[in-house]
Amino acid sequence: MPGLVGRSTGTLLLAPNLGWREVDVVRVLAESSRTFAEHRPTLANEADLAALAESRVRRPEGLASFVLVSGEVGIGAAIVLDGRVFGGRHGWAGELGHTLVAGSRQLEQVAGQDAMLRAAGLPRDEGVEPLVAALAAGDPAALAAVASAGEALGVALANVLNTVDVPHVVLGGTYARLADHVREPVLAALRAHVLAAPWAEPSVDVARAGSHAAVAGATHAVRDRVVADPTAWLTP
Repeated sequence: MPGLVGRSTGTLLLAPNLGWREVDVVRVLAESSRTFAEHRPTLANEADLAALAESRVRRPEGLASFVLVSGEVGIGAAIVLDGRVFGGRHGWAGELGHTLVAGSRQLEQVAGQDAMLRAAGLPRDEGVEPLVAALAAGDPAALAAVASAGEALGVALANVLNTVDVPHVVLGGTYARLADHVREPVLAALRAHVLAAPWAEPSVDVARAGSHAAVAGATHAVRDRVVADPTAWLTP
């Protein structure tokens, strides 16, 4: 789910972009489906699941620590430390989109997909494709909108890198589609604002877990639980 998940209760505590607050998703699903009633689902944050999938893709090359950032309407992020997704005390870490930038504005208001489309003068109901096309055509408004968003995103990410000491950023979701235009302003901001940059060069690349990374991460999460305790899945 795209928001704060109460892992022990199965409740979506807050999802601003859905307009949901304290929705008992597990109960709603259980009441609407016999399958979910018999096999109650587990909720997780979609960015955390995408980061889990990304960490498995990158495991062979040894890149064990990074910050994954993705954005559609909102902006989600997840921190991976030594191959494990860091959720914080309650599992709510990574809410990058609600970082305050440009005074009191939240990051997603200046660097989210809707914000970029609005700044480029493009419709917001057709997804990111019109923006991709405008960038390919060299449209000045689109280029300026994405460059400005990339700079703001980079500044916000610099705060994360300064806090958690992870020099690598992975662009997912909308940012992966716009990577040719987002990567450089993000990297420039990191080089300018990450204190350790002279000694640990920040790097930015594109996610490799695919367009359904959150779903892939969910399968990894379930498989990990089976491997950790297979007998629990054999009980009638």
